Amino acid sequence: MRLEVVFPDRPAVGSAVPENLPGWKISMRPGGGDGMAEKPVTSIVWEGGTVPAGTFQEFPVRIGDLPAAGTLTFQALQTYSDGQVVRWADPAQPGRPEDPAPAVTVAPAVAEVSDVDVLGRVLGGGALVVAVVAAGFTWLRRRPGGRSEAADETPEREKVRL
Repeated sequence: MRLEVVFPDRPAVGSAVPENLPGWKISMRPGGGDGMAEKPVTSIVWEGGTVPAGTFQEFPVRIGDLPAAGTLTFQALQTYSDGQVVRWADPAQPGRPEDPAPAVTVAPAVAEVSDVDVLGRVLGGGALVVAVVAAGFTWLRRRPGGRSEAADETPEREKVRL
């Protein structure tokens, strides 16, 4: 069995790292990604593994350098053990495409600060201030030469009256 996933030309995918799958040989074509960041990844090929009838196999890939937003359409070429090739390359359309190409929609990044995060930071900062003040009072009360409660705790029999 063989699976080749062809990455789009535009926007080019700068890096891709496939997950290691036992029993499968993985190659990047023609290069790029992991150690060759100057060349975009054009495809990843998995070969030699098997997928038993009635089951499926996932082929996870971590993709870096994604566009800010938009849709990435990939083509997949699936070759069965009998040599039959299925091209998953038809554009997604309303209705029923015969062999739709896989597509990923990248949503724009949203920077959001939640109220919980702000409250946590304020409470954490307040706790830090209280801890520093408490440590300061403790240090002042226990420093050498300073007046200490322990100095006034002399047993009664050792006190002399004149």
